[in-house]
Amino acid sequence: MFDIALDFEKAAKFLHTAILVVPGLIMGIAGLWLWLAGSSWHKLFAAAFTAIVAVLISAIMSLNIFAIAIIAILALLTGGLFSRLIIALSAAITASIIAFLVIYNIDIQPFPSSNRYYTTISEKMDVPQSVKFINDYSVFAGREVLNIAKSLQSSNTAIICGCGAVFLGFGLLLSKLTTALLTSLWGILLISKGMILLLLYKGTFVITRVSQNTMLYFYIFAGMLAFGIIVQLLICPAIFKKSTKTDSHSNKNDGEHNNG
Repeated sequence: MFDIALDFEKAAKFLHTAILVVPGLIMGIAGLWLWLAGSSWHKLFAAAFTAIVAVLISAIMSLNIFAIAIIAILALLTGGLFSRLIIALSAAITASIIAFLVIYNIDIQPFPSSNRYYTTISEKMDVPQSVKFINDYSVFAGREVLNIAKSLQSSNTAIICGCGAVFLGFGLLLSKLTTALLTSLWGILLISKGMILLLLYKGTFVITRVSQNTMLYFYIFAGMLAFGIIVQLLICPAIFKKSTKTDSHSNKNDGEHNNG
């Protein structure tokens, strides 16, 4: 599925500098935080993940900006209130996405090229033009991925759903480990995306290089993931504790019982 990314690489030189540099820096910083300390802020991660998924689905459905904003706010509140369940669902979604990508690469299904976007560009775009390009490009890519997902054989769909179900249960039973795994994984992804945007700004063909050395970068990714999980399990405080009010109430009852 490198085709869509390679098309973006070709178009990147025409995008406004701010569109590459600002998101690249934000992704890099947020990625470092998630990679090594995401468990400490699991509620924020759950809220952000829910909002991003909701916004992506809304954008693919071509809803207006007002509807997308309302949905994003509701998703943020939902993610923060039900963080443990949301993290388990996030693990299921992430596992399903990975399973889909693996199956896609095994089947080697052709991904439609987005030449209609970058071949028509002949000069540097300003910020509004760059934002419109990113939006159109994202919607196109999202719809094409959905079309591929719909064309999968039932056996492949069952495998993807099975992976999601397994990690949903894993997330509910082993919350701390799942949170460390999930936040480290998405942290590394954000770091890599941020670095790619910054390198594209410098005019390098970084996506082409990654596509030519996938195994090398896979080993680097796996090593970073293991390190991030270990650091979070050792350093980050315990999560999903009972509320302080519940604990104090329990201690009070124990004291009264002992006095009695």
